[in-house]
Amino acid sequence: MLEIEAKFTVTDQAVFQRLIDCGELGGLQLAKATIVQVSDSYRDTAARDFLRAGYACRIRHQGSKRVATLKSLGIADGAVHSRRELQVALTARETPEEWPDSEARDLALSLGGDRPLTELFTVRQKRHVRVAHDGSHPAVEISIDAVHFITPHRVRDVLELEAELLPGGSMQHLSGLVGVLQQDWHLEPQRLSKFEHGLAILAEGG
Repeated sequence: MLEIEAKFTVTDQAVFQRLIDCGELGGLQLAKATIVQVSDSYRDTAARDFLRAGYACRIRHQGSKRVATLKSLGIADGAVHSRRELQVALTARETPEEWPDSEARDLALSLGGDRPLTELFTVRQKRHVRVAHDGSHPAVEISIDAVHFITPHRVRDVLELEAELLPGGSMQHLSGLVGVLQQDWHLEPQRLSKFEHGLAILAEGG
């Protein structure tokens, strides 16, 4: 699966709230926001095998659900990120050996073998999720996020917006949103993924 999304930093709390409340963006009608609370644990081996291979390993907890995701690290084109994404819903323990049979499990084992994974940092988010429709067709999922990075030596809060292309949408829909968010809302592109942002905070040390 290829994930295509645009990412922006939101530096103003009032703008953040306006994005939650507005009715349309870039000619797309926005559904009412649904609030989702998630906690993401980013993990790797002691030798950073996943990172060296160009992948992030994330275990997401959302209510009673747990999902393991492997995402490739890509280069952002302005605000737009394109990444390979493999994921699997977990039914037992969180070590890759006990993930259900899937491409995600196969890749995790090929990268890390039987070496244990340890947590690098945690990202907790309160997400206001809104689906942008072109007529009756869902085109883009917009998530307006209050993000809480937790590393062993640093805690940092940021506000972000992510706009992920849905199967019923086109790059024209996403490009239109990017233009409006930059020109009309004056948002700055966020070129770092949450994993890369967390790594940067982790590197600051104590």
